[in-house]
Amino acid sequence: MKAWQAARTYRVSSEALDLRLRHLHPPTQDAIEGMAASLKKRGQISPAIVAIDDRALVLVDGFKRQAAASLSGLDHLVVLTVGAEPPYYTKALPYLMNRAKGFSMIEEAFLTRELVEVDGLKQTEVASLLDHHKSWVHRRLELIRSLAPEILEDLRLSLIPPGSAASLARLPRHNQADWSSAIQTHRLRSREVAALVDLWCKADDPARRKYLMELPRQALQVLKEASRQRADQGLRRLIVLAVKLHRDGQDMARQNLSQELIDEAERACGTCFETLRKHLEVPT
Repeated sequence: MKAWQAARTYRVSSEALDLRLRHLHPPTQDAIEGMAASLKKRGQISPAIVAIDDRALVLVDGFKRQAAASLSGLDHLVVLTVGAEPPYYTKALPYLMNRAKGFSMIEEAFLTRELVEVDGLKQTEVASLLDHHKSWVHRRLELIRSLAPEILEDLRLSLIPPGSAASLARLPRHNQADWSSAIQTHRLRSREVAALVDLWCKADDPARRKYLMELPRQALQVLKEASRQRADQGLRRLIVLAVKLHRDGQDMARQNLSQELIDEAERACGTCFETLRKHLEVPT
């Protein structure tokens, strides 16, 4: 077998790469297909990054390219090697190299738990390694320890959106699987899950909780309408205030208010209505 050297580029079979770290940052099927289309059109633009572990090349950055290679007709990839490091550091590399592109909170939690429970690092050591405060590590450990094993598997398989993990962690474990099924059946987004779970946690009536879980789309529509009604009421109060200010304008003018204060009030009112137009999609 070949003896690899650090800081060198090699052309290797995509099937020969060691994928032991793939579970920490698995690409979605859509991402793989998008990368396959890019490889077909442009070829491989940048090398994948691999860590040397004895005679194995452990892939740390380039999981989409590796998975897409066969779909695009490529049987080899160009890789750049980094030197042998302690196993826990190699395990942290996918995060350290990709966090700017977006690591979901649940992926951070999977990595944090593995560094603590498998590699035996202390929370302070993980915080230093990943360049975060200890509280950041603690929150992610609390998140993953609050989720039932079947939910973790659903998250790994991308059956439910990663952003729903924090919401599901608020629920008792025996209710999480039912909510996962509802998310998949009704194709709920993370923000929708957050709103529904918040209502579920506040509800005391079992029938209401059942309604939220079984008819989530209908419940979201009711919530949207209630939110719009509150906005309408707020806008009406604002109109009443504006009319009152108009009526009182002459009295205020006689009080010799400073021009600076008047300008500030005008800017505040202008900003208020610009925000309303933006959120209510009122044409200017």
